[in-house]
Amino acid sequence: MLCLQKKDLGIRDNKESNVWARICAIIIAYISIGGMFQYIGGHLLDIDLTNNGLQHTTYELLILIFCSFLGTFVVMYLFLKFVDREAIVKLGFQGNKMAKELCLGFSLGLLFMGIGSVLLLALNEVVFSKIVFATQEVVLTLLLYLMVSVMEEVIFRGYVLRKLLGSINIYWALLVSSSLFAFMHVLNPHFTILGLFNIFLSGIILGLGYIYTKNLWFSIAFHFSWNLFQSFFGFNVSGENTYNIIVWHRFENNLYNGGDFGMEGSVLCLGLQIFILVFMAYYGTQDKV
Repeated sequence: MLCLQKKDLGIRDNKESNVWARICAIIIAYISIGGMFQYIGGHLLDIDLTNNGLQHTTYELLILIFCSFLGTFVVMYLFLKFVDREAIVKLGFQGNKMAKELCLGFSLGLLFMGIGSVLLLALNEVVFSKIVFATQEVVLTLLLYLMVSVMEEVIFRGYVLRKLLGSINIYWALLVSSSLFAFMHVLNPHFTILGLFNIFLSGIILGLGYIYTKNLWFSIAFHFSWNLFQSFFGFNVSGENTYNIIVWHRFENNLYNGGDFGMEGSVLCLGLQIFILVFMAYYGTQDKV
């Protein structure tokens, strides 16, 4: 399926033990330092972060994610400067196809969530209730998911996947990086096993996008669009209840509509992702992407 060589991503071969040590170290640092920064943000907002069932406003979520973003920036700076001795552009911020890859990723996320919403409506899993448009909430939500997508793609695709590709084969690299990405969501509200598996598959899609394009632009844009339109189109995002422009009424929470976990917790999401994976696999064999 994948015909790329390690040199295509500019990766130096490393001793496997050294790679695993670095990955373990950066994940631990990402969780601990990011968590510390988020704790500071929670203290400034005077909210209890230990209460997993507490619903936050979009502004509160933005501040918490901004703190995590700063923590992630500190982690990446330290690792790139003192451990890997590489410039940040090496993670996947280069190439002359940035606009094309950003547009493709953004369009795919919009298309995915649009099709999912229409299918749920056609299956009578949701019923339209109302439109709620608030300019401030739109802006805050845009900033929120932009930071989430950049932060997670830099860690899990730009660093973890890239390092693994220099040490083990592509298939295992995708499996490990996507598993780590999925398990970072197990403490999210309304967590489900199907939701975990769907996030794992989304990690595979994002990883393939990174491998095919040799950059993070597609993955960041797709991740951003996926979360943004899942929110705007009336669903929770990985269990988080964020701002919705479209408000639906669900008769019940089930595996078709994803319940309180959102679109990512549905069999519909599973089917659509399998379709995307088949499509990407086909183009991988054709070496067109």
